[in-house]
Amino acid sequence: MNTNNEDEMLKKFFGENKTEIADNGFSRKVMQKIPHEQSKDWIVWVFAIIGMGLASYFAISTGLINSLLMLFTGISVYYLLIAVFCFPLVTFLVLFLQKNKYVGLGQF
Repeated sequence: MNTNNEDEMLKKFFGENKTEIADNGFSRKVMQKIPHEQSKDWIVWVFAIIGMGLASYFAISTGLINSLLMLFTGISVYYLLIAVFCFPLVTFLVLFLQKNKYVGLGQF
């Protein structure tokens, strides 16, 4: 109870005795002296291109692309159409549930 009264007295005292210090351009000068950070977004693009190149090389050299083509030729067209048309619905449902906190993805 005593601490609360002291806090109120301090707030009142500092509120009544508040003085503004003239800036005289000091803040602007300080902000001009701070070095500006250069964008490093190019690093992401370089590693993305390298990663895609490596993935493509390994997919071609191991025969993965040929195996996937053989797999898709054995599947009926109807199943592929169902998968293509259901993908946006399932994606929307997952994103909707995640946004509304029904599905706690990443929360264990």
